[in-house]
Amino acid sequence: MSGSLRCAHVLAHPLCRFDRPVGVHIDHTLAMDIVIRDAQVGDAEHVAEAHIEGWREGYRGLIPGSFLDSAAFADARRETWRQRLSGAEPNALGEHSRVLVAVASELPVGFGVVGPSRDARDGGELYAFYLHPAHWGSGAADLLIDACHAALGAAHHEAMLWVLRDNARARRFYERNGWSCGTGPSFVEAEWAGPTVDGVAVLDEPLIEVQYRRRLEATS
Repeated sequence: MSGSLRCAHVLAHPLCRFDRPVGVHIDHTLAMDIVIRDAQVGDAEHVAEAHIEGWREGYRGLIPGSFLDSAAFADARRETWRQRLSGAEPNALGEHSRVLVAVASELPVGFGVVGPSRDARDGGELYAFYLHPAHWGSGAADLLIDACHAALGAAHHEAMLWVLRDNARARRFYERNGWSCGTGPSFVEAEWAGPTVDGVAVLDEPLIEVQYRRRLEATS
C-alpha cells in the first residue's frame, strides 16, 4: 500500500489575507495550551494517528470508506511515520524538509511538513498539513500554519501547496490563512491518482487538485 503527502489537505488557504469569517469559532483559551515544535522520534505514533484520522474525516466521500477504514491503511501510515522520524527514510521529501508538530497536553495532535518546492519554480512548499479532528476548532491549526509560514519564510519568498478541489473545508482554511489559488492563467489544476493497495489504484478515476500560493515574510 502506498499513499502520498502531495496534498496539503488539512482538515485544513491566497496571496491576499482574508479576515476570519463570521461564524468560525476559535477557542483561544485552548490554543494557549498548544506548543509548536519540531517532530521527534517518539512522536511517530501520535503523528500517524493525526494523519490517519485527518484522512478518514477529511477525505470521507472523496476516497472510498473501505480504504480509509481499513487496518492496512492505518498500519501503513504508522510504519511510514516510524521510518520517517527514526531517520530510516530521511529523504522522503528531500533532505531540507522539516516536520513541525502541534502539541497539546504533551502529545502531538497535528503536523505540517515544509521544504523546497517540488515543481520547476523556485520557492517553498507546504507538503502536508493535518490536525486530528478532535482538535479542529481549538486554534491549534492556526498556530501550526503560522509556524509553517515562518519556517518557509526563513528560506523562501513564496510557497505553494496542493489541495483537493472538492475539499471545501481545507480550501476555506487555507484562504483564511493567506493562500490563494489565483484566477485565469495563474489558476493551476492537476490530477491526483490517489493511494494504491499492492500497486492497484483505490480510485476509479483521478481526483482534481488545485495549486495554492502564498507570499512569505522573511524570517531569521
